[in-house]
Amino acid sequence: PTRRSSSLVGGSYCSPEDKQKLQDFFQPRIDKFTGAPRTLSQVLETIDVCSALKAAQEPSVVAFLQKY
Repeated sequence: PTRRSSSLVGGSYCSPEDKQKLQDFFQPRIDKFTGAPRTLSQVLETIDVCSALKAAQEPSVVAFLQKY
């Protein structure tokens, strides 16, 4: 089976800025590829979840690490 590279692109992104860059790049091109709009949507959702988790956890991680 062929792997979709678009699901790999952006997989490590975790900020609203990264999400916007990814969306700006792929959105004009996305309709040329079967299934790509759904894949992009899933990647963007993953970035949203990561960003929210980071925002929620970052203060406690910083506080913990400041002890050392």
